[in-house]
Amino acid sequence: MKNIFLLLIIIASIGCKAQTYPLRTFTEIPENSYLKDTNNELPSYEGIWKGVWNNKTIYVTLKKIKEILLI
Repeated sequence: MKNIFLLLIIIASIGCKAQTYPLRTFTEIPENSYLKDTNNELPSYEGIWKGVWNNKTIYVTLKKIKEILLI
């Protein structure tokens, strides 16, 4: 009985890990998948970005949020 329970836990943990994909995934992503910054790509985009459009200056601040708890 212990062996069957242990086998079920191992199979479930392998299945859960397979649903995490890196941010730059260029193939079709299944529903309910999780995109994660596994290659540490987001810190290069952090900071204040400046843009000019129709003679108006726009400032955008980007920050990396590590984890969001949705209730």
